[in-house]
Amino acid sequence: MRRIIGPTICCCVLLVAAVGLAAVDAAGEILLVELISQERPEFQVTGTARLTYQASSDQWLPVRDLVLTPERTWSVAMEPGTGKLLLTTKRGDRITSGRPIRVVPDGPEMTIRIFGREYKGQLELRPSPNGVRIYNAVGLEDYTLGVLAGESYASWHPEALKAQAVVIRSYTLSHRRRHADGDFCDQAHCQRYFGAIGEQVFQRAVVETRGQILTYQGRCIKALYHASSGGRTENNEDVWLGDPIPYLRAVEDFDQNCPKYLWCTPTVYSVPEFLDKLGFAGWKECDITPVPSEKTGNIVAYRFQKPGSSDGESLTRETIRWRLGLFSPRFQMVRLKGSDYNRVVNGLNKEKLQIGQVSPENGQIRLTFRLETALSGQEIRTPLRLSATDVICISGKGSGHGVGLSQWGSQGMALRGMNYQTILRHYFGQEVVIADYTLNQEIR
Repeated sequence: MRRIIGPTICCCVLLVAAVGLAAVDAAGEILLVELISQERPEFQVTGTARLTYQASSDQWLPVRDLVLTPERTWSVAMEPGTGKLLLTTKRGDRITSGRPIRVVPDGPEMTIRIFGREYKGQLELRPSPNGVRIYNAVGLEDYTLGVLAGESYASWHPEALKAQAVVIRSYTLSHRRRHADGDFCDQAHCQRYFGAIGEQVFQRAVVETRGQILTYQGRCIKALYHASSGGRTENNEDVWLGDPIPYLRAVEDFDQNCPKYLWCTPTVYSVPEFLDKLGFAGWKECDITPVPSEKTGNIVAYRFQKPGSSDGESLTRETIRWRLGLFSPRFQMVRLKGSDYNRVVNGLNKEKLQIGQVSPENGQIRLTFRLETALSGQEIRTPLRLSATDVICISGKGSGHGVGLSQWGSQGMALRGMNYQTILRHYFGQEVVIADYTLNQEIR
């Protein structure tokens, strides 16, 4: 089998009608999700499927007399020197295309297997200068299911999973086009998406909330969620600045069972290392000033300024979190004198060392020591100068940005006997309505 797909070779293409998307769900929404993997792209269909190619921006045409079957595994690459897609099998089949192509299963229940997972909907392959880019064109409900599996635990309470499904569906509708050439990627940057998942607990949560979204004053909200807040969620303006959003208010959380409710180990930096990681390369010291919110008084950012210079920048807590690789923006920064810290870590306070654990290992004894000591430090809540010899110790609580639904908190509420409707109204407010989605739904 040898096929060349392209607008100039009409003998291999049936130019009769555009092929629509398969597996359109009840809501009618189709999402384009980029699948990102370091693995070599190989796909296989679980039933029969057809190929279409993109003739124009909104028209996909079928390739005549070509049926993909489960017996063949297709490798996907770029053809050397041509910039075209190249599909091959070990049986010698070869298909090339200078246009994006789609694999279209013949039935809504069929799946496409790639990167070790199965996906509903269609598989779109695009040629690009950096190699093949792969997308899943999938319905809203199937996408919600795949994200629920990627973002939650099958062992969680059914009511917590249903609350999560409604929030995922609402987030999805209100955050489309996060990428210029698609709606989402399948990574945590957007939402972790695991494709067609078989666990019944996830399927039940999606089916029992099918089409349900969160609305405020008749419009779909920009629903947000995170893993754990550390006891209390955040106001949106305290994390990203901007205007307060009525349904993103700080509330009590019930996430005490989260492993990151309190961070077990603080992070310690020298001041030059701390400043370098924040993007102030070459700085050895700086003046740091906390920036409080005019509305709540909470610290929402920090101003960093080079002593004796006008060079400086304000960074939100969320920006600092990402640049330092912290679990959440709910952290405390304490300045320590470097001489005090180094004296402790260099073992000069040996009288404070305690044996924490003893274990045999390859004929030797491995000793684990625990050091308990107290150091004087100053939490950075007022303006102060960080010198090159200082040390910054950062501790905190929670995981994620802290705004909206707390996943571990919703699990805690479900274990207390609360249903998903109560959970959602707790985190988003009593004025938020759980409504059925329609295609003309406005986004707030």
